[in-house]
Amino acid sequence: MNLIVENVPRIKWYTDLHPFVAALGAAVDHFVWRFDDVDAAASFPDETEPGVWYLTGSEMRMLVSDHSQFAWAVISAIPSHYNKESLCITHHPYADGNPAFWHGSSQPQHPKSKFEVVCWDASATLLIGAGETIAQAFLAAYPEAIDLDRENRDRARTKR
Repeated sequence: MNLIVENVPRIKWYTDLHPFVAALGAAVDHFVWRFDDVDAAASFPDETEPGVWYLTGSEMRMLVSDHSQFAWAVISAIPSHYNKESLCITHHPYADGNPAFWHGSSQPQHPKSKFEVVCWDASATLLIGAGETIAQAFLAAYPEAIDLDRENRDRARTKR
C-alpha cells in the first residue's frame, strides 16, 4: 500500500516522523532504518557509508523524539536480521527528483526494504510498499493520509 499525507492544516510540518514512529510502537525494533538522500535538521550518528545512515529502532525513536523536520529523505525499513554489509547497494534510494512516486504504484527502492518512508520537499510524507499493519500505523499517525496509487491513477486519467 502506498499513502501520502499533504495539505492538512493541522500538521505543522509533514516530515515530522515522530507520530508515525510512536504509532509503530514495538514494531520499530523489527527494522534497521536506512536513511538515504537526507536533507534534515536532525542529529544523526556517524555515517555508515557516505550519505547513508543505519539506525536501530531505539536510535530511530531518539532521532525523531525532538520532532525534527526532514526536507528530503528516503528511509528504508529493512528487517533487522540483515547485517549492514548485505545492505550496501550501488544505486542509492533518492527522493529529490524521483518521478517514480507520481506514476503507477511505486515500490521500495532498496531491494531488502519491507517499506519506505519518503520525506518530500518538507511538504509531504509518503509511505511506499507497506503492508496492512504498517499502513494502519501510518493512518493512525496521519488520519488524513490518502491512497497515493489512486491519486496517481486519477492524475493519469486527467492527463488523457
